[in-house]
Amino acid sequence: MNNQRLQTKFKKKKKKSNIFIFILLFVGITIFVVSKILTRIVNKEISLHQEITINEGNWITDFYKNIWNFDAISFKTYLKDNNINLDNIKPWKYTFSWNYSKTQLIEMFRNWPNDNDITLRLLEWWNIYNYDQALSYKGYISTWDYIAFVQNPEIIAKYKSKYQFLAKSWDITTLEGFLYPDTYIIAKNKDLIDQLVYLQLENFNTRVREKYKDELINLPNKLKDNGYRELNFYQIITLASIIEKEEWNPQNKPIIAGIFLNRLKAWRRLDADVSLCYWLKMSYLDCTKTVIAENIDDKTNKYNTRKVKWIPPSPIWNPTADTFEWLINFKKTEYMFYLHNKDGIIEPSVTNQEHSEKKYEELKN
Repeated sequence: MNNQRLQTKFKKKKKKSNIFIFILLFVGITIFVVSKILTRIVNKEISLHQEITINEGNWITDFYKNIWNFDAISFKTYLKDNNINLDNIKPWKYTFSWNYSKTQLIEMFRNWPNDNDITLRLLEWWNIYNYDQALSYKGYISTWDYIAFVQNPEIIAKYKSKYQFLAKSWDITTLEGFLYPDTYIIAKNKDLIDQLVYLQLENFNTRVREKYKDELINLPNKLKDNGYRELNFYQIITLASIIEKEEWNPQNKPIIAGIFLNRLKAWRRLDADVSLCYWLKMSYLDCTKTVIAENIDDKTNKYNTRKVKWIPPSPIWNPTADTFEWLINFKKTEYMFYLHNKDGIIEPSVTNQEHSEKKYEELKN
C-alpha cells in the first residue's frame, strides 16, 4: 500500500515537473522568437522615396511623421540603444530615394547639408544621354562630357580592374547599364563626373551585383533548364535594361521577361522598339513614336531589334535592382506578344492573330 502511495506521489511530482519544464521551454522559445522579431524590426532597412523637409529645432516630428510607424519605432530604438544624439540635425530639404539602413540614415543626417556639396537626382529610365542632358542643362558640365567619360576606354579599363562585374573578357565600350540611378551628394571642389561615376558603380555593386550575386550566376543554368537560350552576364544586363523601359509596372515585369525569353528562343529577336533610339544617341524624352516609325526599317541600326537578331551590343538604360529581381524570377508562359490597354493593364497573347485582334479592340475603345 505504501509503495502504491509512493508511486502515485512520484507520478504527480513527475507530472508537475514535466509541466514546469514545458512552461519553461515555452517561455524560453517565446522570448527567443520575440527577441528575433524585435531584432529584425530594429535592423530592418527603412524605405524612403520622398523629400522630407526638416525645420529648425523640430527634426523628430518632421522626420517621423513621414515614415511608417514601425520604422519610426525601430529608428528611435536604435538611437536609444546606441546612445546616438541627432538633436543638431540641420534644417534642410532631405531627398531620399531608396532603402536605407539605420547607420546610412544617421550618416546622411550628420553630413547633409554641406555648403560644398551639391545634390544630383538621377531618375529611373535614364540612360547616359539623359544623364548628360540633365547635368549640362544645370550647368554642371558641358554637353557630351559625361558621355565621353563613360565611353572612354581608359576609364573603362580602370574600372574593369576594380569591379568583378566588369572584369570579364566582354568588349565593353560603355559603362551604360552599370550607372545606377539614385540621388547622389557630390563635392563641388572635386571632379563632378569622376565622383558621380564612381558612386554609381559602387551603388550597382552593392544593390545589384552583391545582392543578387548567386541568382545572377545561376541564371544562365536556370534559363537552360527551362529550355531557353543561355545569356551571359552582360547580355542579362542588356535585357534587364530593355525590360526597365518597356514596362513600368513591377507586377508585369516577370511576364515581359518571359515573353522576351520566348522571342529569343523562337525568333532570336526581341522586337522591342524602345531600344531603337539608342543608336540615334538621344534621350528617351526625344524618342517619340514618330522617330521610331521613321527608323523602324533601318537594318544598319544595331539596336533595331526588329531587324537585327539576338541581343543589342550594350544596355540601353541603367536598370534598377527591382528589374533584376523580376528578370531572375521570370514567369514562364507561352506568350509571344503583349500590349497595354487604356488602363495600363498588360494584355498578353500567344499568337500574332490573337495579338492583332486585341490591338483592334483596343483601338476601337
